[in-house]
Amino acid sequence: MVLADDKRSRAPRGSRPVTQAFLTALEAVPETSRASVAKAAMAMIRDVLKTSKPARAPAAKAKKAKAKSGAARKVRKTRAAKVVAAPEPPAIKKRRGRKPADTSPVA
Repeated sequence: MVLADDKRSRAPRGSRPVTQAFLTALEAVPETSRASVAKAAMAMIRDVLKTSKPARAPAAKAKKAKAKSGAARKVRKTRAAKVVAAPEPPAIKKRRGRKPADTSPVA
């Protein structure tokens, strides 16, 4: 089971150089405080990403709402067309089995 290849192949483009730059910069920090510096840096990166996200959010929400309303209109039209144009199911044919036995009295 190769997990390292799976994680690397799933990472978005450009994430590997960023990771390498982060780790290279982290090597310059003394080993005694390296863990705390790494945690603080990750927290700062997370905060910066959170603060930059709301600036992009209104445009993304408007675009998503526009696409959603357009898709809803198309769905309504196609549903109505499907209901009106639904063909009737074919008549079910009776299976033919053996002929019934002749039970008429013989004269």
